[in-house]
Amino acid sequence: MTSTQAFWSYVHQDDEAEKGRISQLARDVVDQFELVTGEQINLFLDKDRLAWGEDWKTTIDESIATVAFFVAVVTPRYFQSHECRRELRYFADRASALGLRELLLPLLYVDPPGIHEAAPDDDLLRIVKKYQWEDWRDLRYAEEASEQYRRGVAALVARLVEANQATESRGIRIEEPGENWEPGRDRASLTEDDDKPGTLDKLAASEAAMPRLEENVTSISHNVTEIGRIFEDATAEMERQSSASKGFSARLVVAKRVAKQMEDPVDRIRGLSADFASILHDIDQGVLTLIEHAPAEVASNLDSREQFCEFFEAVRSMTTGYAQSVESICGFADTAQALEGFSRDLRPVLRKLSSGLTVMIDAKAVTDSWLDAINESGLECPKVNDSA
Repeated sequence: MTSTQAFWSYVHQDDEAEKGRISQLARDVVDQFELVTGEQINLFLDKDRLAWGEDWKTTIDESIATVAFFVAVVTPRYFQSHECRRELRYFADRASALGLRELLLPLLYVDPPGIHEAAPDDDLLRIVKKYQWEDWRDLRYAEEASEQYRRGVAALVARLVEANQATESRGIRIEEPGENWEPGRDRASLTEDDDKPGTLDKLAASEAAMPRLEENVTSISHNVTEIGRIFEDATAEMERQSSASKGFSARLVVAKRVAKQMEDPVDRIRGLSADFASILHDIDQGVLTLIEHAPAEVASNLDSREQFCEFFEAVRSMTTGYAQSVESICGFADTAQALEGFSRDLRPVLRKLSSGLTVMIDAKAVTDSWLDAINESGLECPKVNDSA
């Protein structure tokens, strides 16, 4: 029995919001694929495949490098997730290099902003729009035992079978990459190239994004502060009502008003968090590129060591500052989550708020990866308090 490799790219928080339906859909696709084809499909679903403490980033990269099919479960949070964006871009390079668009299958689960625009600003949205997606916006409500759901799964499997036949008909075999393989340059074919950014493009985009990130984080902080004031005023009013022995109906009126007052700042945070994910991606590309090139540059020009060391120190300082900001955001997000059970009127707006803040919290993994890359670069720099 032959084995087909596949990768299921999704946001864990979306799966949790759906009570595990997204990961269960992946397992249902596996069962139906094997039923229809008689072949085994080896689906990488990180919830099932990653052990506690495992180097998840390396494991995922190795899996994407050898995978034959890539299913992206598209939601608003998908494009806010740095890791999902990285996975999608990584595999899109491979599909383009192979000349096989069938290998990338977007599954439209919830409309992300801009998906129906003719030319979205987000380059990854533009990539998704180039592909024929499977529409699951209504099917996600169907019962798993229903005919509607089962036919939807069958349609997904049919797409995977078609892609499998396309690779076989062209004699293309996805192999495990050799040590010289790099994303976007598959050994099977290089007949088609995309407009992926080069080194200078990444550095220029990162340079332009730096001041935008500071403005973005400042704006988010201002809106968080505004929401904090709304909470404080509401808490004080409820305490006054309690002292006056007013009933729960009076407090419910306050909760309804708070939900209304929060709508505008929460919507602004949601929009800003989406921008934040895109800005951080641009900065990440440039920072990692500079760190990667630092050892070779210093080896050829010893005078450049000081500049790179100053850059490394600036990255460390930025990462420390961001970690402190995230710590306060985590506390605010926890408070918002705890209040969801207080009133059903507050619940929708608080969940929106948590979603927006989660983007900021998840981004700490990106900034931490910069420190890891600096430590792994092997470039030795004097400590800041060392004497000259």
